[in-house]
Formats: sequence, structure tokens, C-alpha cells
Amino acid sequence: MAKVKGGTGKQRVSNLRAKARKKLSKRKTSNFTKCYWCGQSIIWNVSPDLILKTTPSHYFLKDVVEPIPRVTVDHVIPIVVGGNNHESNLVASCYECNVNRPTKIDTDGLVFYGNFILKKLKQIIIDKILC
Repeated sequence: MAKVKGGTGKQRVSNLRAKARKKLSKRKTSNFTKCYWCGQSIIWNVSPDLILKTTPSHYFLKDVVEPIPRVTVDHVIPIVVGGNNHESNLVASCYECNVNRPTKIDTDGLVFYGNFILKKLKQIIIDKILC
């Protein structure tokens, strides 16, 4: 197998994810944040001695009944449609939103992003009226 600059393909992706997570973590103000897409509370890191089990989407903690969603690094504009790994294109999201949202701009993608933009605009208008 030929080596890709920066290691093998899997190593390179792992390194990119680590760099993106580090960039995003600089912007965090606490260990909890909200998913950029759905607004659900998600957690950055948990002390290893509190973790019973870990999945890609959740932490299962000692003495906590509900699993706690984990942060994933997501691209606002997906790489496959011309997005990049610049900090301005990276957001914290929950696993479900990261995995299940459209990555291509087809009819479903346009509906998803259109609804998201409308929701954000409505929130901005409401915030302006209430302030």
C-alpha cells in the first residue's frame, strides 16, 4: 500500500479529526455545549474513571441512568460539496446529526439546509424582537 502524505489514509483522517477537535475545543467555554444542528446538549470530555462504556455517540457513566451524547466535529459545508477543514467550517454536533444529515446537495439536502436556515432566521428575528 502506498503511503499518503501524512501517513496512511486512516492515520491521515485520524490526524485531521484530532486537529479539528483541538480547534473546536479552543472555542468551548465549558465541558458541555449544544449541537449546532439540533440544539441538544452534548459533552466534550468525561473523566475516564467515571465512564462505564463508550460508543461513538454516547458516554455511559457510573450512577447516571441516561447515556450522555458525545461531541463530534462536523463540517457546515460538507467536504464532498466543496467544504474545507478551516475552523470557520467546523462545528460541534451530536453524533446523530453528524451521521444522518445529507452530505450532498440534492432535493433532500436542499430541504434539510433550507429548513435549518429558516429555523435560524426565525430565531434571529425572535431574538431581535425580544431584545
